[in-house]
Amino acid sequence: MRAARSNGYGMKTRWRLLLILGTVACSREIVFRNVNVVRVDTGAIDVKQAIVVRDGLIKAVGRNDSNSTPEGSTVIDSRGKYLLPGLADMHAHLAEPLDPAGTAEAQLMLFLANGVTTVRSMRGFPNHLKLRERVRKGELMGPTILVAGPGLDERWPRSAAEAKAAVLDQKRQGYDLLKVLPGLSLPVYDAIAKAAKNAGISFAGHVPPAVGLRHALDAGQSTIEHLDGYVGTPDSIQRTVEVGVWNIATMAVMETNLGLSPRRSCWIGRNSSTCPKRQLKNGCVFDPSAIRPGMFRRS
Repeated sequence: MRAARSNGYGMKTRWRLLLILGTVACSREIVFRNVNVVRVDTGAIDVKQAIVVRDGLIKAVGRNDSNSTPEGSTVIDSRGKYLLPGLADMHAHLAEPLDPAGTAEAQLMLFLANGVTTVRSMRGFPNHLKLRERVRKGELMGPTILVAGPGLDERWPRSAAEAKAAVLDQKRQGYDLLKVLPGLSLPVYDAIAKAAKNAGISFAGHVPPAVGLRHALDAGQSTIEHLDGYVGTPDSIQRTVEVGVWNIATMAVMETNLGLSPRRSCWIGRNSSTCPKRQLKNGCVFDPSAIRPGMFRRS
């Protein structure tokens, strides 16, 4: 759940939310009073509601006068604020093993401060499995973490036998899903799909050019990242719906990489000293001529 001011979600409100989350983590029963509940399925807002949370689960939702305050519960006056289901970041890259100590923990706190209560780590490392367990045990405050295993590409696995071994090894280590990357051959991709199905673990990620979108859809790939393969294949949209494959569009990443975001245009290609000063905004400029095939295929 996420509480926020109606006139913005500034830093003070974010830290206030973290204090609330800390209270929730330490209290068995919490009652949110006078809160406006956002129904994300319809967009409607139910005003002045009372929500009872017991042992981390929502037990009652209704008008303020419909839910009494249980004895010993923690009451949070949420007047003027809004509550909605936690957000899910379905394509995140958590801190890697060589990043400075404390980076991952800081990331998890920032996710919570922005209302993100579920994170799918799509560049997995063993330290992410440890973070996931610390959060599960209540030793670390953070969102629910789903961890994809290290990416499978042309470097590994290189054969059907290696594909099966890689799938079983990542399943044994405890990863929640597998990630496929560009470069996989069709036989190796199919071996991964077959081994994943037999092992009971999903696989997701990119669409290797040798595989193609239609084959990936039919092979049981659970999600497709960055809209891989959809350009120039409009007939694939209906098939996507039919087989129930989800798309993780990551449009914010593409806007940043292509310099389309007004706040985060990125510098690609030439040295900024050779560009007209009027083009430089926030120290950045976009050079379309610097785009090359495959430039954005490793996220």
